[in-house]
Amino acid sequence: MFYKYQAYKAQNQILEGVIEAISEKTAEEALYQAGYKYVLNLTAKPTGRSLHEYVPSIFGIKTPDVIDFSRQLAAFIESGTSLISALEMLEQQASKAALKAMITGLLFQLEQGSSFSQAVQAFPEVFPNSYWQVIQSSEKTGDLEKGLLQIADYLERRMITADKIKKALAYPIFVICLAVGVVILLVTTVFPSIVKLFESYQTALPPITVLALNIINFISVYKFHILIGAIILTLLLIILNRLPAGKLLTDRLILKLPVLGTVVLQHHLGLFCRTACLLSRAGLPLPNIMDVAVQSASSNSLVKRSLDTLKDRLLQGEGLSAPMAKDKLFPAMMVRMIAVSERTGTLDAGLATLADYYKDHSNKKIQSLIVMIEPALTVCIGIGIAFVMLSMIIPIYRIMGGMH
Repeated sequence: MFYKYQAYKAQNQILEGVIEAISEKTAEEALYQAGYKYVLNLTAKPTGRSLHEYVPSIFGIKTPDVIDFSRQLAAFIESGTSLISALEMLEQQASKAALKAMITGLLFQLEQGSSFSQAVQAFPEVFPNSYWQVIQSSEKTGDLEKGLLQIADYLERRMITADKIKKALAYPIFVICLAVGVVILLVTTVFPSIVKLFESYQTALPPITVLALNIINFISVYKFHILIGAIILTLLLIILNRLPAGKLLTDRLILKLPVLGTVVLQHHLGLFCRTACLLSRAGLPLPNIMDVAVQSASSNSLVKRSLDTLKDRLLQGEGLSAPMAKDKLFPAMMVRMIAVSERTGTLDAGLATLADYYKDHSNKKIQSLIVMIEPALTVCIGIGIAFVMLSMIIPIYRIMGGMH
C-alpha cells in the first residue's frame, strides 16, 4: 500500500513524497530510519484495487499456494540459498498477484529487521497461528527448512481431509438439486396443461391431483410469505449460532447425531492430535502447544470447552491423560494411548498414531454415511417424483377411459 507523507528533516526541510509499506506503522518506521525527525502527515494514497482484494475467495492465496510456497522455500534454503535470495526468486516466479504481494510484504518485513516468524505474523489471513509457531521454533533450532516441510505436510493433511468431506457431500447435494429442478419443471410446464385439458372435459379431479393442486396453489398464493419466513428463520438461526449459548446448543446437537456426530468428533480430535504432534516435534513446550492446538484445532464449542479445561488442568500439573479420563467427550482409547505415551516419554509419537487413527476411522465413517444417505435420498426423491407423476397420469387415464 502507498502512503503520502510530509516529514521534517534535521536541515529544517519539510519534504513530501510517497512511500510503499504494508501498514501505516511500518511506513512511519521506514521514514524515521531514512533520517526524518518528525512525520507531520501520513495518509493512505488510494490506489486501484486488484482482483484478489475484490474476490479473495477466487483470486486470493489458498492453502495449496501456502503449501507450495513453503516447500519451494525449504528447497531453496536446503540448497544453501539465503532466505532473502530465496524469497526474491519466489517473488519473481509467482504467477498469482496475491502471492507476489505477500512475498513482497515478507521481504519488506525482513529488510526492516524482523525475523521470518515475525514477518509471517503480519499475514494472519494467509498463515494460521500454528504456522508461525513452528517457524519460530525452527528458527531457534537453526533448522528452518525442516519446520517449513513439517508445516507444509500438516496443511496438506488438513486440506485432504476437508476435500474428502466436501466430495462426500457433493453427490447428495447434486441429486437433491436435480430432483428439485425436475419437479419444478413438471409442475410449472407439464402439470398446468394437463389440468386445463382435464377441466375442459368437466370431470371431477382425482384426490391425488386435488392435493397436488392445493399444494401448488398454496405456494403460488403465499410464495412471498414463505420466502420472507425462510429468510427470517435463516437469520434467526445465524444469530442463534453466533450467541455462545446458541452455538453450544447447536454443537451439542451435532455431536449427538447418529454417525455424523461421531465423524465430527473424530475429525476435531484428530485435528487436535495432529496439531499438537506437529508443535511437539517442532520443540515447543506443552503449555504453548495446548494454547495453539486448542485455538486452531476445533470450531465446535463443546470440544473447545473440553480442550480449554484440559489445558487449565495441565497447567495445574495434572498432565493430559488424568483430566481426559474425567471428561466423557474423550474416548477411552485416546485416554489410554495418551497415558502410555506420557509414561514412556513418547507423547509426539502417541499423538501422531491417534491422528492417523482418527483420520482413517473418520474416512470410513464418512463412506458409511454416504452408503446410508444414498438409498434414503433415492427413496425420498422417488416418492416425491412418483407423487407428481401420478397426479398427472391418473387424470390422463380417466380422460382416455371417458373417451372410450
